[in-house]
Amino acid sequence: MWYDELLKKKKMVEKDIKDNQIRLSNKQKDIDIWEKKYNESEKTLKSIEEKGHPIDKQYERIKQALAKTLAKR
Repeated sequence: MWYDELLKKKKMVEKDIKDNQIRLSNKQKDIDIWEKKYNESEKTLKSIEEKGHPIDKQYERIKQALAKTLAKR
């Protein structure tokens, strides 16, 4: 009788361990995905900082054209 109870508890503990290992594995996959996204974002940001954002260039062209137009009037 007590042996059966002990076996039940052992099986429960083993199941809990497996479940926790699966959860841990899934969390590690999530971490890997987020690290990859973070690294890609860093590369993009670095590229934008080095080259300037395309909208910034367009804004500068519009600003210069407007300044020339206003200066002629």
